[in-house]
Amino acid sequence: MRFPKRGDFANWSQTRNRDRAHLMPWEPLWPPDANSRRDWRMRLEGWKRAWREGSGYAFLIFEREHKTLLGGIVLTHVRHGSARSGTLGYWLAADAQGYGYMSDAVARVCRFGEQELGLERIEAATVVENTRSQAVLERCGFEREGVARLYLQIAGTRRDHVLFGRTRTSTPDTWRTR
Repeated sequence: MRFPKRGDFANWSQTRNRDRAHLMPWEPLWPPDANSRRDWRMRLEGWKRAWREGSGYAFLIFEREHKTLLGGIVLTHVRHGSARSGTLGYWLAADAQGYGYMSDAVARVCRFGEQELGLERIEAATVVENTRSQAVLERCGFEREGVARLYLQIAGTRRDHVLFGRTRTSTPDTWRTR
């Protein structure tokens, strides 16, 4: 797992375009230039800016042996001060599912959030029907907190989402669910 680089465009675009039908039902509506070089440049600049500002952190997930791009994960809406929280989002290629890659990536980003950023809470939300994503979050210590009605627009339609949270106790190296 690492920060995206300019040279990742071809691999990222190819992976996202190949898995378009798999990804689109779970993501905001794709613009007409989705996965284009322009789209990549805009995302990369946004990720760099957020990193500098301390408000967001993006990573690409690679298979170790062959260095194949498997997906991406972001920790966004990072709030410091009294909130000390952030929001987790991710995507994974269709042929990479079921091997534990996303559970590993979520666990790593949560450790990063705790140890490097001092976060006390990490939040995530999934479309109600996305039970595989919910299982990943539960494996990584997130707890269901409820359902938010018409929470986000996904694939062009406002959808209900299951909300999850993971919190840290006052002991710096331990996380707990409620």
